[in-house]
Amino acid sequence: MYLKRLDIKGFKSFANETEIILEPGINIIVGPNGCGKSNIADAVRWVLGEGNVRQLRGQKNEDIIFNGTDKQKPQGMAMVDMTIDNSDHMLPVEYGEITVGRKLFRSGESEYLLNKSRVRMKDIVNLFTGTGLGKRGYSIIGQGELEQVLNGQAFDRRLILEEASGSIRFRQQRDEVKQRIAATTQDLQRLADIIGELEIRIVELEHKSAKAQSYLKIWEEYCLADKEFMGQEIKKIRQNLGIKKEELTKKTAHQNTLSGDLEKLQKELQEAELLLEEHRNTLTALAEQKHQLEAELSRLESEAKLGQERIHNYSERMLIATQDEQKYQQLLLALNQDLDKQIDDYNNEREKWQERQAELEELNREILELESAIQGQADLFELQREQMFERAKRESELKNNISDQEEKIKKAREKKERLQMRLEDNQAKQDSEQKKQQALIEQRQKRLNQQEQIQVQLDSLTSQQAKLNDEFTQLEKEHQEISHSIISVENKLLGLEDLKRKYAGYSEGVRAVLQAHSQGERSLRGIKGLMADIINVPSGMEMAIETAAGKGLENIVVAKAEDAREAIAFLKRQRLGRVTFLPLDVLRVQAFNPRVLEELNRREGVLGLASQLVKYDPQYKKAVDYLLGRVLLVSDLDCGLQVFKNSQPSLRIVSLEGDLINVSGAMTGGSAARHSNSPMMRKGEEKSLNRQLEQLLSQRNSNYQLQEQMSEQIRKLDEELLKYKNIMAENDFQIQLITNELNTVNSHLEQMVNENQNNLKEIKTLQIYAQDLQEELLRFKQDYSLMCTDNASFAEQTEAMKDTLQNERRDFEIRRERSLSRQDQLNMKKRELEKLEKNLAQFQEVQQSYQQSIEEAHKLKEHLIAESRKQVENLDLNQEQLHNQTEALKQLKMIIISHQEKLQLEGEEKEQLRQRLKPMLDEKAALEGEIRSLEMQMVRLESELKAVQEKWQEKYQSESPDICAKDLSPVEMRELKREIESLKDRIDAIGPVDIESIQEYAELKERYDFLRQQSDDLIEARQSLEKLLTETEKAMAKNFSQFMLLANESFKRTFTEIFGGGEASLVLEEDSHYLSAGVDIVLKMPGKRSQPLNLLSGGEKALTCIAFIFALLRLRPVPFCLLDEIDAALDETNLMRFTQFLKNMADEIQFIVITHRQTTIEAGSNIYGVTMPQQGISSVLSINVSDSISMAI
Repeated sequence: MYLKRLDIKGFKSFANETEIILEPGINIIVGPNGCGKSNIADAVRWVLGEGNVRQLRGQKNEDIIFNGTDKQKPQGMAMVDMTIDNSDHMLPVEYGEITVGRKLFRSGESEYLLNKSRVRMKDIVNLFTGTGLGKRGYSIIGQGELEQVLNGQAFDRRLILEEASGSIRFRQQRDEVKQRIAATTQDLQRLADIIGELEIRIVELEHKSAKAQSYLKIWEEYCLADKEFMGQEIKKIRQNLGIKKEELTKKTAHQNTLSGDLEKLQKELQEAELLLEEHRNTLTALAEQKHQLEAELSRLESEAKLGQERIHNYSERMLIATQDEQKYQQLLLALNQDLDKQIDDYNNEREKWQERQAELEELNREILELESAIQGQADLFELQREQMFERAKRESELKNNISDQEEKIKKAREKKERLQMRLEDNQAKQDSEQKKQQALIEQRQKRLNQQEQIQVQLDSLTSQQAKLNDEFTQLEKEHQEISHSIISVENKLLGLEDLKRKYAGYSEGVRAVLQAHSQGERSLRGIKGLMADIINVPSGMEMAIETAAGKGLENIVVAKAEDAREAIAFLKRQRLGRVTFLPLDVLRVQAFNPRVLEELNRREGVLGLASQLVKYDPQYKKAVDYLLGRVLLVSDLDCGLQVFKNSQPSLRIVSLEGDLINVSGAMTGGSAARHSNSPMMRKGEEKSLNRQLEQLLSQRNSNYQLQEQMSEQIRKLDEELLKYKNIMAENDFQIQLITNELNTVNSHLEQMVNENQNNLKEIKTLQIYAQDLQEELLRFKQDYSLMCTDNASFAEQTEAMKDTLQNERRDFEIRRERSLSRQDQLNMKKRELEKLEKNLAQFQEVQQSYQQSIEEAHKLKEHLIAESRKQVENLDLNQEQLHNQTEALKQLKMIIISHQEKLQLEGEEKEQLRQRLKPMLDEKAALEGEIRSLEMQMVRLESELKAVQEKWQEKYQSESPDICAKDLSPVEMRELKREIESLKDRIDAIGPVDIESIQEYAELKERYDFLRQQSDDLIEARQSLEKLLTETEKAMAKNFSQFMLLANESFKRTFTEIFGGGEASLVLEEDSHYLSAGVDIVLKMPGKRSQPLNLLSGGEKALTCIAFIFALLRLRPVPFCLLDEIDAALDETNLMRFTQFLKNMADEIQFIVITHRQTTIEAGSNIYGVTMPQQGISSVLSINVSDSISMAI
């Protein structure tokens, strides 16, 4: 079997569909770095079922899909198909050629294919398990994975050996069997818990079934008697209702007669009120008219005052206008005189400006002539200055040469001085280093002595640590036991919660209503809760309260009677049985006499009224009083009898043991079933379990605290051990440092001696060099002196020319500055002329403004005179209107007084009519009260009739009861009632029953038998699995031990051949279980002692790993072997050995080698080149070596 073909598309850098045809023998894959060679190895590993994307050099699954380049879009899928020649049927399938495929989409979906058929990853893994191609196989060695054989865990090497031997199948089978045994054990534990709960439940149901049958018999007798009693009540209520109706008819007729008389009298009173209202309206209209006249008078008076004020204002404004007119005439006269003066000044200034303009033009002409002469002189001076610069440059160069020589002489002297100082320093350092050498030798000996003392402390602390660890293990064991107990109690609480959630123990109707309410049934929104849930019974009183309440614990509390009616309608629609509801708005409770209750509570053994002993929400007080308000709890039956005989209270007496004394004296008692499924007993059990759980949690916390304390002690001990170990390691480190420093000191001493000798030689050389520099300096100074004398003469000539040029330029600047000054003066004078022109224009504008103001003041004076005359005329008209309105107001007041007198007379007549109407209204009110009383009595009777009919309908599912033909006497009714109460007491004595318990018992018994059979089957299956596990482990141990011997011999031989000597062996770890013991490699290199693996060189590690792999390949050849650059660390000699092994084994194994080494490439029969013709996209070219050689020949 060998790898025949590899098809890749969209996998990593292989964007395009790539087909690689492989041949038996050695196939070499070459190419530059980064071209995608290792992606071929990743493709093979991936298609064989590798699930960890990090093993494929990625971070997430979609990293293996081609991600696109600058010129090509990303792929949406990665696909690899691997075709294997299976003609030797090494794989357990009937096909001669097998194609294994795998696809991955960007959406995350993945597919495995076997000959184009979809399979699971598990099928692919199982197919190749034991062939060396499995997940733990040794057929694919990637980059960096070679040394993991040595550096990895010993157990990982064992897994490689198991894969080679085929034992990996037994290990997989063993792990699977262990998982199934663990799952079976969990199932058995769960079944045991369920069966234990069912056994308790069966005992309860057996007792409840007998109780239910007794209840049904008594209930039938009770129903017959109750029907007769309710029929008599309905008949009596109907008779009383007929009598009340006759009385109501008579009262209604008298009321109608009285209403007629009242209607006439009320009509007269209404007419009087209408007349009175008419006079009131007239009086109101007159008062409004009076108000309007008074307002008009006020307005006229205000206008008169306003007119007088306006006349006064107009007089003042006319006076001001006359004054303004005179003022503006005087201002206009003065302005005309100023304007003439301004015109004369302007003409004088303009003549002066024209004279200065002519002088400026003459000065500018002189400046131009002087500027031309200065330019010629400046050109001559520039030429002279350039010559001066050249001379200065030559002088500067000589000066720099002198400075350089002086600097060199100075540096030579300084260097000589430094060498002498260094020679002295080295001598001092040499003395210091010798002292340091002696000190380091003493420190090393001191550290060695400390190491011996620390080792003694470490041995003592290690002994203490072992003792504390044993104690901590015991605490952990106790903690586990407590945790198991907590889990058991929590499981019981969960069982009780499950029963509570299912409303177990309640009748079908109650369960149906509560379940429908919890599911949001709209017609049951008014339900408040179940009585059993509303009351909270003190510990020890559960039996007494359950006996007292009886079936009443199943009563459901609702907010209103309407809510109860809707709930009953729901039960009828669903045919779910009958339920008693307690509506809080209409529920009636008769309170017990407090004085009598106080006397009873003082008696010995009396616990109190049951409704006062239980706890509940205050809003449910009426419901609790209804159920338990007439129940007295006592300590025992004897105490109850004593209370009943002495007091005979109208209460039921119940003892804590559940014994009952009815009001009639009937007594109910005996022994109760040990296991009760009643809600009240379940609540008691739940409280007990919660208390037990709290105790266990407290114990666990205490244990945990002890563990924490012990852990703290162990931690401190570990810290102390670590401290001493650190001290010891620090001492080792310090000893090493001292040794290293001692070696450094010795090296320094040797260096100092050599350095001193070199310094002496260098000092002599510097003395000769300084003498040569001094002679050359003297020559440079003579040349510099001659150059300075010549340059001084030339500089004096240049300076004289510079002074002449500066004088001419200064004269030029003075003339130019004078020109600029005169230009500024002319500009200033021009601005003054412009300002004078503006002032003349402004004077003319002011002149026009004054003339306009005089005209406006004159017009205003004439306007005010006209307005003043008009106001005088209006004031005269206003005085006349004011007099007329005053007279009209006096006449209106006299008319209002007349109407007020008439209104008073009509009010007295109306009051007389009211006095006559009052006795008739009183009589009518009394009659209406009697009628209302009759109607209330009829409503009460009808309510009682309806309540009895609804009670009948609720109990017996009949629309209306049959009326008894024979009337019973009061004595017979009392006897019938006593009989009903007796039957009811017998029913109450039975207590809560579950009619469905018989059927439930049969179903539970059937389930119990089925689960018991399932438990037996699981025990048998676990025994079979344990037997299979033992056999698998034996086969696994036998197979691996045999292969271990063969692998050890093969490894020894292969190691010796590769290294040309030495020793090597595979050894199992001694401290571990045989099936989980790892495999260690023990080596002895040729010519060396045995040494740990981590001390081997890189080449030795690589060759050792190659020897291990080839040893397994010799022993158990694989179909093909893919090696990714494992020869990178080998030298040429070892590389030749490596390639020779490949050639020797190529007849049995197909090799696919990724390499850069020329020697390895030459060993191949087929060469595949991986390139990147387009950036980021790999492609493959193949060459057959034999065909190429024949073509070349």
